[in-house]
Amino acid sequence: DPELFPTTESAASLRFTHDGKAMPAAWVDAFALSGGKADRADLVDGTAWVHYQEVAKVLESLPKASLEVPEGIGDVFVDGRAVTPGIVELPPGRHFLHSVRGDVVHGRQVVDLAPGQASAWPSAVGAEDLAATRERVLAGKRSGMPDTLDLAAMRIAEHYDGQLYLAALDGNRVEIIAYAAGAALKDNQLVTVVLGAELGVGSLIAIGGDSATPIFTELNDGDVVDDPGATGLGFSATAAVDVEVGISYFVVAAGVDVHTTPGRTIAWGNGDENRYASVFANPWGGLGVYALRPTKRTATLAILGTAGWMSPGHAMYGGRILAGIPVDDHGNYFRIAVGGAFGPNTTWKDPIIDDKQPLATAWLRVGFGGRL
Repeated sequence: DPELFPTTESAASLRFTHDGKAMPAAWVDAFALSGGKADRADLVDGTAWVHYQEVAKVLESLPKASLEVPEGIGDVFVDGRAVTPGIVELPPGRHFLHSVRGDVVHGRQVVDLAPGQASAWPSAVGAEDLAATRERVLAGKRSGMPDTLDLAAMRIAEHYDGQLYLAALDGNRVEIIAYAAGAALKDNQLVTVVLGAELGVGSLIAIGGDSATPIFTELNDGDVVDDPGATGLGFSATAAVDVEVGISYFVVAAGVDVHTTPGRTIAWGNGDENRYASVFANPWGGLGVYALRPTKRTATLAILGTAGWMSPGHAMYGGRILAGIPVDDHGNYFRIAVGGAFGPNTTWKDPIIDDKQPLATAWLRVGFGGRL
């Protein structure tokens, strides 16, 4: 009933009231969306058109609202019409705002403006919260984001099935972190696990005593032949597998290195009988630090001190540097490893003078590492 419309509670959501005059909110919005240019074709019913004209006269007399359109947010559309940055005057009522970059709508807002109201362009995340978010993203942090950021991301996630990301620009550097499925930010990883495998070249080195001591001997048709001309340096092919467990910037690692010297052997033994070997396994464990943690798509660097056993010799102590260069977005790295070890009291023997000698290794390997 038109007589009850201005006062009945059931019509409250359908009313727009100004200076005590109640008007249909839908007509006010139609006036606002059309820029005051609605015509009879928009309201076919004759009686409705007459009533609308009465409302339009009132709205035309009201002071317009103003909206400040900022620069740098892409192409901006208000009620489907392109506008330029600056102050835009609009009829009071409901308005739909869109910002577009590269033909993709990346911002949608709905605002209700009162007569004479001055309003800034609405933002789902305010400038202060954006600044706080930017600092956390640049630091690689995934938790502690402002609530407005979380809410905005969840709203976006409702409309897109793909992965969402947060990105921050710092000069020419762009830092990107993934927004987790289910619209929840993953916390920055405290614990990391990396598996690695490498191949390369190295050397086994006899230290001390006579520098010409033939700790390495030649094989001739499968028989050991003493070679007085052999030196205490033998080149080897080497391979390794290892695992790193990082806790913040500290790392615990373990693995197995294997060295082989084809065609050459080393004598060893704890008793009177010499034995010969050309394949040497070195299980080891180590402690160290990450100079660069393997938590994102950036280079990694671990520095380790190690202790192990060079079979069939004795304890070996050393260190290694493990550097990783990312090859994809899934935590896989091209790895460069360099290191060595020293056994001060080994069972390696000179087969001629029967004298035990210390042994050292040095090696360079390349391979791959993968973050779990």
